[in-house]
Amino acid sequence: MDTINFLLFWELTLPPLFLLTGLWGIGAWHRGAAMKLGLTLLAAAIPLLFAFVMLAANHADQNGGDLTATLAFTLPALMETPVPYSLQTQVFPLLLLGFAVTAPLVPFHTWLSSATMEAPIAVATLLLGLKLSVFGILRYAMQLTPAAAVEYSWVLGILGGITLIYASLVAMQQTSLRRMLAYAGTGHTGLAIIGISALNVQGLQGAILLLLNFTVSASCLMLITGFIHARLGSSEAVHLGGLAGAMPRLTGFFLLFTAVGLGMPGTSGFPAELLLIFGAMIAHPSLAITAVAGLVFTAAYTLPMLRRVFWGPARHPAITRAQDLKPRELAVLALPAVLALWLGFFPGTTLNLTKNAAEAWLNRLTTPAFFSAPGHTRPAVGQAKL
Repeated sequence: MDTINFLLFWELTLPPLFLLTGLWGIGAWHRGAAMKLGLTLLAAAIPLLFAFVMLAANHADQNGGDLTATLAFTLPALMETPVPYSLQTQVFPLLLLGFAVTAPLVPFHTWLSSATMEAPIAVATLLLGLKLSVFGILRYAMQLTPAAAVEYSWVLGILGGITLIYASLVAMQQTSLRRMLAYAGTGHTGLAIIGISALNVQGLQGAILLLLNFTVSASCLMLITGFIHARLGSSEAVHLGGLAGAMPRLTGFFLLFTAVGLGMPGTSGFPAELLLIFGAMIAHPSLAITAVAGLVFTAAYTLPMLRRVFWGPARHPAITRAQDLKPRELAVLALPAVLALWLGFFPGTTLNLTKNAAEAWLNRLTTPAFFSAPGHTRPAVGQAKL
């Protein structure tokens, strides 16, 4: 609950990511990718640090002005302290910038595809599956500067829409499973941001469930891609083909987690995307249209890649001799598969847990005390300004 500790431990993840990618990367350009990863994530911390210091200084100013006695970085203290609207309009862009770089959102997305291609499979799985930056937007950017967050929610919607559509279009051009998954991850991050920008319970719960769903599906898809690379030495579609006949169990799990990512009924992706689109429609039709278009594009790049990789003629002799999933690999994938199906048939398991938190989050954005700036009229929550 301390902003400085949050930032500190966030940055402490950087050295192992940098070293694992730079020393044990599997791509030809892994050292360059490690440097790009390290510098990008390090730079993202600068606006976050400035924002937290500005909020702490405001806390001191509101409590007597003695910095040495009243400087506070804890989240409860900062949330209880009124922040002038003029300061919120300065802090919110800083927080959004820092989290947008690490999420990543377009145009700050290029480091993820490089790292995903060059890093060891375990690192690529973590980078793709964990979306801590979206948590940062929810927990810090929008809760510490609620007036600015509501006023500029349209910026979030536009950023999310551009990220979703652009990443999907780029993913269509990829011939590598790993790079396609990297852009799919970027696109789904944009979709979650669209849900958050709707500023209603449906959009927020859809975004939360989507993030949980994507953590499960994307991580497992990247792991399976790593299994393919370990057996055949490549994850390029031009070197594969015919995997369904040689490795039916691996193919089955890949199809399941792909269905989760596409939001097929019966999987955890379906209630997440349905809720998110419903929330976006309530806020503004253009948000919902963008979300639906992004999902159509997702199918447009996913299904052709499946056909090239898992069906058709085997393009390498080693494919016919490739070993299917081992027992320990099956064990790793089995629990996420059960979770994806369980949440697909019983989404209330998660929605009931997040409903109160989502309502409290929205109540924070509608607290009148945070919209008292002269001449400033708060837009209605749930009605996006686009």
